[in-house]
Amino acid sequence: MKSKKAIKPKTPTKSKTTRQRPTRRTTPEAPPSSVSATLHERIAIRAFENYERRIRQGPLDDWLQAEREILGSQ
Repeated sequence: MKSKKAIKPKTPTKSKTTRQRPTRRTTPEAPPSSVSATLHERIAIRAFENYERRIRQGPLDDWLQAEREILGSQ
């Protein structure tokens, strides 16, 4: 006669992955570099100029047109 092996009851196991909390930023975000700030200002000025030259269709259209003009001339 064969002896029966004792079956161990399964014990709950911990998950192999642990959830991590998102890290908090302790310092404020760095200001944009002077080059990108200058570029942003140039595009903003051109967008306003475009706005003044035509009937208002929308600020996004003005911005995109100014980007094409400024970035295309570089």
